Amino acid sequence: MSKRKKVLVWAGISAGTAVIILIALFAAAQYLLRSDAVRGRIIAEISLILSGKVDYSAMEINFFPRPGLVFRDFSMSRPEAVCTIPTLAVYPGTMPLLRGSLELDKVELGEPDCSINLPRDNGAAPLFSFEELDGKAARVAEALPAGLTLSIEKGKVRVSESGGGAFTCRDLSLKTSFAYKRLDVDFQGITAEWGRVSLGGRISYDASSISIERLSGRLAGSSLSGVDARISLGEAPGIELQTGEAVLVLDEIYPWLVSRGWVIKEARLKNLSGVLRVKSLQLEGPLRKPDEWRYAANGGFDGLRIESGALPQPLLIREGGFNVTPDEFALRGVKADLLDTSAEVSGKIGVRNFDIQSASFEVSGKSGKNTIDWISEFVPIPEEVRIPPRFSVSRASFDWKQGGFYSVQGTFILRTGTSLVIDLARTPAELNIRRLAIKDSRSDAAFSLRSAGGAAEATFRGVLHSETADVLFASEQPAGARIEGNLSARIFPGKLLRSTARGYLRASNIIIPLESTPPFRAHSISLKAAEDQFSVESADISWGEQRFTAGGAFKTSADGVVLDLDISAGWIELDRLLDYIMGEKEKDADKPDGKKPWPLPLHGVLRVSSDRLDYGQLIAQPFSADVSISPQRIGMEFPRLFICGQAAPGRIVITPLGISMNFRSVSVNQEVEPFLTCFLRKEAGLTGRFDLNLEVTGHLKYPESLRGTAGLVMRDGRIFHFELLSRILQFINITQVFVGRVPDLEKEGLPYDRISLEGRIEGGRLLLKEFLLEGPTLRLAGQGYVDFIEEDMDLSMLVSPLRAADYIIGKIPVVRYLMGGTFIAVPVGAYGHWNDPFIVPLDPSVLGQSIMDVFRRVFKIPIKVLEPLRSLESPPASTEGSPGPEQP
Repeated sequence: MSKRKKVLVWAGISAGTAVIILIALFAAAQYLLRSDAVRGRIIAEISLILSGKVDYSAMEINFFPRPGLVFRDFSMSRPEAVCTIPTLAVYPGTMPLLRGSLELDKVELGEPDCSINLPRDNGAAPLFSFEELDGKAARVAEALPAGLTLSIEKGKVRVSESGGGAFTCRDLSLKTSFAYKRLDVDFQGITAEWGRVSLGGRISYDASSISIERLSGRLAGSSLSGVDARISLGEAPGIELQTGEAVLVLDEIYPWLVSRGWVIKEARLKNLSGVLRVKSLQLEGPLRKPDEWRYAANGGFDGLRIESGALPQPLLIREGGFNVTPDEFALRGVKADLLDTSAEVSGKIGVRNFDIQSASFEVSGKSGKNTIDWISEFVPIPEEVRIPPRFSVSRASFDWKQGGFYSVQGTFILRTGTSLVIDLARTPAELNIRRLAIKDSRSDAAFSLRSAGGAAEATFRGVLHSETADVLFASEQPAGARIEGNLSARIFPGKLLRSTARGYLRASNIIIPLESTPPFRAHSISLKAAEDQFSVESADISWGEQRFTAGGAFKTSADGVVLDLDISAGWIELDRLLDYIMGEKEKDADKPDGKKPWPLPLHGVLRVSSDRLDYGQLIAQPFSADVSISPQRIGMEFPRLFICGQAAPGRIVITPLGISMNFRSVSVNQEVEPFLTCFLRKEAGLTGRFDLNLEVTGHLKYPESLRGTAGLVMRDGRIFHFELLSRILQFINITQVFVGRVPDLEKEGLPYDRISLEGRIEGGRLLLKEFLLEGPTLRLAGQGYVDFIEEDMDLSMLVSPLRAADYIIGKIPVVRYLMGGTFIAVPVGAYGHWNDPFIVPLDPSVLGQSIMDVFRRVFKIPIKVLEPLRSLESPPASTEGSPGPEQP
């Protein structure tokens, strides 16, 4: 026999022997499976694994592909779970079985249907108790023999919780492989909530931990891969987690997290939707205290929508990346929409215990007023800043920290085309505007300001128009306002008058608001500065309704401002200026919180001139004054003061005690009519020429304080309109003393040779020592007073009309004797408002002897004072509404 044939024969013998042995083994295994003892042990093993009561309707021995037992209508029950399994196949290990031991090698479940009811502890979040987890895991590990393979096909599981909540999975496919304290899982199924789900990986267990390796899975649109985790058990359960890439569809996951109570209240989240992509995640910390977890993650967003109580409206993140740690949330290239803002953002937010501690962002995009209003709740924005309704942002960065620290840098383009460059930083101790530049078709200006420690340094360069500034600041400057210059200044807010500057500044149509007086308006001003020296090249300014031009210089110092200015005006209303300077301050001076105007922080000289100055009824035309100013005194010298054409030089002194004045006017042989027309501000009704000697001192604002002397003589004129004289003539005519035609003042006037008065000024009254009228038809002498404050009078007079004595005696039967060459004088009184006086007869006994002495001395004729009869005492004519004279 050849060698080749020998090999084939032995190979055949060996193969046949092996087949015979296998057949014998299978036969032996089948024989053993028919043994009640073996089948009982298999049932016991399954009961131990499932930890419940089992039952079945029939049991069969399976020959192919390997020996095993098949249970029909198998069921398992325990308090929280019930399963029915139409077909349960159990395959023990053949060799162990032949050796007399039972080790399950494979279990197959065909179309199982299980219902599980989990208890819920008052809505507590976890599905299990960590204190029980290690005990359950230990029992399962002991019950599962090493090498067991579990397979489930077309299964169905329903999980419900006491108090609500259910979960169903159908078409469940599960393949697991048990090694020593290790479980390999491959699970797939379809759920009602999330559609198709899958999970695969390895789970290991020992006495102190559960480990997960290479876990991957899918839940509807969400997926997870490369997860490695370790859960430490015991009294303080902990977790360590590291993942590969994960895709989380938050629309599906967030509602489930809320239902489980796993959303931390401090986060103030209301809803989450969109896609969150996590490229890597590392996490560790105590399992039951998520707020103490330490973690780091990075990934990106797709259509993420965040609704939170910390946001005024939902935040939409179209795309972008992120890095997250417990202390920081960083963003990369995030394109987001919030309120009226659409921007691309990169930056980070510092967080501690879910409270924002700091924020740092780089932004580009478009924004508007609504977003700025919301940001201003965290970063104070001055009220003067006007937020544009819409603007774009280019290369802007924002930094903010709790405690009042923030900075802004960037370029902003407004809808009007105006560009704004900002570089500023703010701390509790300092504001530093390193650069604030604004530019458009009209303006190109840059500004800086550094304020700290009670001082500020500021610069301005360029040209700025109000139309540009109004876009950003509530400056209330009028249209056409303009500032041009190159100026740097050092400013002391509490001591503005110590400020210094260098450079030049030109402005036009600028308003400077003041606290308690009308604002200053600079129609045009040109200013140069060299430290504390300021030169006013030209200035055209208004203060309230007063307008001035000025030139000169001033200097700032620790003691205040030293002035050397020339000021001119077309018209000055002194009443208004004194109210601006003193009025409101004097009113507040007696109040506990009133502001004292003294001492004034001013020194120096002002040279003031005006075409006209008005004060009360006085008109000075022209007017000039030299004003000297010191902290406790303002002195005004008037070397050339003309009141209604009459020279009236004098002075005014303003001190903390009030305003005093001293004026004197001496006029000789001047025309009466233009002077009185100016003084009374109406047509005088009087002609002639006059001499005046007047001196007045007192408080300018309080006429009752005035003191002085007055002397006036008028000559050779006519009286055309004088209400007091008209009333006297009417009275004399009624008493029939003036028989014949009463002179018509309005048409022909009353001629006079001389009118004189002499008296003194006390308070608001002119006390007349004597006043006289001498004319061809009438002579008059009197005494009394005229009150310039109340505009009334109280006069006693002797009036003598010129008529033949015998004619008069014939008409008055009471008088029975001849009065050859003697004049008759009628005593009358005048009182009331000087524009509507009452004329009444007086008893001669009430007249002072001085009046009669004056009459005789001046007119050098004897007189007879006529005592009017009651029958002759008729009421004088008066204007409508006058009550008429009282009866004596």
